[in-house]
Amino acid sequence: MTNGTDNSLANIMESDMELWRFWGFEPWHYGSLQGVRRLVTFVKPALIGDVAKYYAVDTVVWKGFSDSERESLWRSTTPKEDVMTQRFLFVEHNEKPLCRIKSFLLGFRGYLEFHSHWPGQTFDRRLKDLAPLVDKAWDIYNKREKENQPEGGE
Repeated sequence: MTNGTDNSLANIMESDMELWRFWGFEPWHYGSLQGVRRLVTFVKPALIGDVAKYYAVDTVVWKGFSDSERESLWRSTTPKEDVMTQRFLFVEHNEKPLCRIKSFLLGFRGYLEFHSHWPGQTFDRRLKDLAPLVDKAWDIYNKREKENQPEGGE
């Protein structure tokens, strides 16, 4: 357990893979790191047709990470063809949420971003499309747990 990582939260996050698939994610791993990943396509249309097409890779990491494993991922991630942003969201509790950004060739070859988020916490605007998914998965799990509890509250 590093920086407030909670294995029970990891179990919750991976308990409903159909939900993550609905959002466009597929299972992902790197060494001991585990989570889900999706490829998002952005198209810039114009009157003459599409003038630009690029991608973003979003990865939600919820299990198995240590500081050394995260640093290894940071060092080994390289620019990818037509990918503008590679975002990694680590589901962990930190006193100060992680926000680490690296540009490849001054941004012309894209960016690498590492962020952390814990369900229910405020988040950086860069995560406005990703952190709410973690929060929603957490809420859905809690709702199911509440519905499955026997009447009478014990």
